[in-house]
Amino acid sequence: MSGTRRRVVALLSGVLAVGAAASATRGSSAVLVAEGERWWRQSPDPGNPVACATCHWDASLTRGWAAGFPKVKPLPPPHTRVMTLLQANAEAVARH
Repeated sequence: MSGTRRRVVALLSGVLAVGAAASATRGSSAVLVAEGERWWRQSPDPGNPVACATCHWDASLTRGWAAGFPKVKPLPPPHTRVMTLLQANAEAVARH
Protein backbone atom coordinates (compact mmCIF):
# COMPACT_ATOMS: atom_id res chain seq x y z
CA MET A 1 0.00 0.00 0.00
CA SER A 2 1.45 3.37 -1.01
CA GLY A 3 2.09 6.15 1.49
CA THR A 4 -0.69 8.25 -0.04
CA ARG A 5 -3.17 5.41 0.21
CA ARG A 6 -2.14 4.83 3.84
CA ARG A 7 -2.80 8.49 4.66
CA VAL A 8 -6.24 8.35 3.04
CA VAL A 9 -7.05 5.13 4.90
CA ALA A 10 -5.88 6.72 8.17
CA LEU A 11 -8.05 9.79 7.57
CA LEU A 12 -11.11 7.74 6.69
CA SER A 13 -10.50 5.48 9.69
CA GLY A 14 -10.53 8.58 11.84
CA VAL A 15 -13.81 9.69 10.30
CA LEU A 16 -15.30 6.27 10.98
CA ALA A 17 -13.99 6.35 14.55
CA VAL A 18 -15.74 9.67 15.06
CA GLY A 19 -18.95 8.08 13.78
CA ALA A 20 -18.53 5.19 16.19
CA ALA A 21 -17.93 7.60 19.06
CA ALA A 22 -21.07 9.49 18.12
CA SER A 23 -23.25 6.39 18.04
CA ALA A 24 -21.81 5.19 21.36
CA THR A 25 -22.68 8.47 23.07
CA ARG A 26 -26.09 9.24 21.60
CA GLY A 27 -27.43 12.47 22.95
CA SER A 28 -24.00 13.91 23.69
CA SER A 29 -23.13 16.21 20.82
CA ALA A 30 -20.38 17.82 22.90
CA VAL A 31 -18.31 14.63 22.65
CA LEU A 32 -18.76 14.53 18.88
CA VAL A 33 -17.86 18.21 18.51
CA ALA A 34 -14.73 17.78 20.63
CA GLU A 35 -13.66 14.77 18.56
CA GLY A 36 -14.23 16.67 15.31
CA GLU A 37 -12.23 19.64 16.57
CA ARG A 38 -9.37 17.34 17.53
CA TRP A 39 -9.28 15.75 14.04
CA TRP A 40 -9.42 19.23 12.49
CA ARG A 41 -6.35 20.44 14.44
CA GLN A 42 -4.32 17.22 14.64
CA SER A 43 -3.43 14.82 11.82
CA PRO A 44 -4.59 11.21 12.28
CA ASP A 45 -1.38 10.11 10.54
CA PRO A 46 1.69 10.43 12.80
CA GLY A 47 3.92 10.29 9.72
CA ASN A 48 2.23 13.36 8.22
CA PRO A 49 1.74 16.19 10.73
CA VAL A 50 -0.35 18.33 8.36
CA ALA A 51 -3.93 18.65 9.63
CA CYS A 52 -6.89 20.40 7.99
CA ALA A 53 -6.40 23.56 10.07
CA THR A 54 -2.82 23.90 8.80
CA CYS A 55 -4.20 25.37 5.56
CA HIS A 56 -7.89 25.93 6.28
CA TRP A 57 -7.61 28.18 9.34
CA ASP A 58 -10.42 30.60 8.34
CA ALA A 59 -13.72 28.93 9.26
CA SER A 60 -15.88 31.28 7.17
CA LEU A 61 -13.86 30.58 4.01
CA THR A 62 -14.03 26.84 4.68
CA ARG A 63 -17.81 27.01 5.16
CA GLY A 64 -18.04 28.86 1.85
CA TRP A 65 -16.44 26.17 -0.30
CA ALA A 66 -17.77 23.24 1.74
CA ALA A 67 -21.35 24.41 1.21
CA GLY A 68 -20.93 23.78 -2.53
CA PHE A 69 -21.02 19.98 -2.09
CA PRO A 70 -22.21 17.66 -3.47
CA LYS A 71 -21.16 18.87 -6.91
CA VAL A 72 -20.49 17.45 -10.34
CA LYS A 73 -16.85 16.73 -11.12
CA PRO A 74 -16.58 17.00 -14.91
CA LEU A 75 -14.24 14.41 -16.35
CA PRO A 76 -13.90 13.00 -19.87
CA PRO A 77 -16.87 10.75 -20.74
CA PRO A 78 -17.96 8.41 -19.21
CA HIS A 79 -16.15 9.39 -15.99
CA THR A 80 -18.11 12.51 -14.96
CA ARG A 81 -19.44 11.97 -11.45
CA VAL A 82 -21.03 13.61 -8.46
CA MET A 83 -18.55 14.21 -5.65
CA THR A 84 -19.43 14.47 -2.00
CA LEU A 85 -17.43 16.58 0.41
CA LEU A 86 -15.95 13.40 1.93
CA GLN A 87 -14.74 12.21 -1.50
CA ALA A 88 -13.24 15.61 -2.29
CA ASN A 89 -11.48 15.65 1.08
CA ALA A 90 -10.08 12.15 0.51
CA GLU A 91 -8.69 13.23 -2.87
CA ALA A 92 -7.20 16.39 -1.33
CA VAL A 93 -5.53 14.36 1.41
CA ALA A 94 -4.12 12.01 -1.23
CA ARG A 95 -2.58 15.03 -3.02
CA HIS A 96 -0.98 16.40 0.18
